[in-house]
Amino acid sequence: MAGDDADFTAYLVARWGGLVRTLVLLGLPQPVAEEACLTGFARCREAWRDIRELDDVDVEVHRAVLDVRPRGEVEPVALPVPEDPTEAERLRLLLQRQLAGLAAEQREAFVLHRAAGLDRAQVADVLDLPLETIDRRVADALAALDPELRSEDAVRAATATIDVSPPPYDEVGARVREMRRRRRRVGLAVAAVLVVATGTGVWVTTRTAAPAPSAPPLHVVAQRNPVGTPWYAAGRLHLRTVVVELPGVTDAAAVGESVAYVDQDGTVGIVDGAGARTVIGTAVPGSTVLGSGGDGWAVWLHPEETGVRVVVWSTITDAVVETLAVSPGTRLVALDQSRVFTQTDAGLVVWSPADPGAGPVRVGDHELAAVGYDTEVYQVGRRIQVARSFAYIVYSRPGIGAILSGDAIHLVTRRPGPGEPGPAYTPLLYDVGDGEPHPTGIAPDERVLDTAFEAGDGLDYFVVKAADRGAVDGGPSTVPVLRRCTPVVGEVGSMTCHDVEPVPTQGGTPFFAD
Repeated sequence: MAGDDADFTAYLVARWGGLVRTLVLLGLPQPVAEEACLTGFARCREAWRDIRELDDVDVEVHRAVLDVRPRGEVEPVALPVPEDPTEAERLRLLLQRQLAGLAAEQREAFVLHRAAGLDRAQVADVLDLPLETIDRRVADALAALDPELRSEDAVRAATATIDVSPPPYDEVGARVREMRRRRRRVGLAVAAVLVVATGTGVWVTTRTAAPAPSAPPLHVVAQRNPVGTPWYAAGRLHLRTVVVELPGVTDAAAVGESVAYVDQDGTVGIVDGAGARTVIGTAVPGSTVLGSGGDGWAVWLHPEETGVRVVVWSTITDAVVETLAVSPGTRLVALDQSRVFTQTDAGLVVWSPADPGAGPVRVGDHELAAVGYDTEVYQVGRRIQVARSFAYIVYSRPGIGAILSGDAIHLVTRRPGPGEPGPAYTPLLYDVGDGEPHPTGIAPDERVLDTAFEAGDGLDYFVVKAADRGAVDGGPSTVPVLRRCTPVVGEVGSMTCHDVEPVPTQGGTPFFAD
């Protein structure tokens, strides 16, 4: 294994910059190109022992990276133009302009051959096309380009002027660990064929199931998210490195680097970290979608003639894990440690979809507000009750609803009482261990439209002035602000906050996909 690590690291160092530059010349903005390369290299790392035994490692790695690049429309972002360009920089600007004028298939074959340095037989293998087709496309591209760009040396000198980030050793390792963790928690059951009768047809949960409804490609813009949580506002979904135009979304949940969403028509979809969308089902309009990065699951309520059905979808296998018929009026509450929590008038129900043959279990009469890491938060009137089973701690605090941090160390709730109409509220932040309140980073004359925890117990908010709390439909006086608060190292309970940017409200209240 140590030999695999050293060999893979050496390959990553040698090929990272070239692969990122290749995707940039193929028209991807640099952040999107780096995200695709990161995912592609992570997939290759998992199978590195097998890949390096193949005849051509370069072919396999280029194929893996191209397979994960966005397939929809990606808005190009011009690289900075130097004030006094060198000869190589001048050639790069000329190359980019002329590549933009080529047919996509010509540009792809030319860039893989001349910029990435693959020979034509390798390009044919990467694209799974006959060698004659590659020869023709490269020849057509050369004929259309300026004579200055027809030599391999000129193209490679131009390509080398594209600055890229250093090879992301740690990020690749983290992505691999995340992929492994998801697969372990999904279990072997997702690989089997599962046919579940429903009121409207049959669920076939294998990768060869009937294709999901088609959807047009999304418009994607390269733009880094200024906070650590995906969010939605004014018809745009903000992921880690891209913004995706996606009108009509009513709820969304993070699933690792992807986001699951439900729109106003009840369409359920997954948008991956590069902005590519897959439509995966239909939900009850206006209902909730849940997501889990650890499991790689998205969960929603599918409407049927006689009721509704809970559907659990794996983003790892692109298949349904399991479904469960439930009574009308059932609400999805939480997804934690491979367990789906639902609430009905009869009480709280827990279901473990990954356990073969497991059915729903009613566990109590209380209304669940949040759950995570053996910590459960219940709504009891206008107070929340916190129960930590491993520590035998139970206490009550004022609050309506709850959001737990990823490590269940802190929770945010909504202050109960008068003077809190509309969607905006005053947040209360508690230490889960002892129930002590902490500063929230919200001033007395401010209210919050939505809240999300980041890794490390940071908090993200959409903030409005108290006078505007009931008017978030795009009025001239209402401009929510995206605020990020991070804990102060060494000062327990202290935070430092800064306002990132104003947030448009056309189309509804902004919210986090947490």
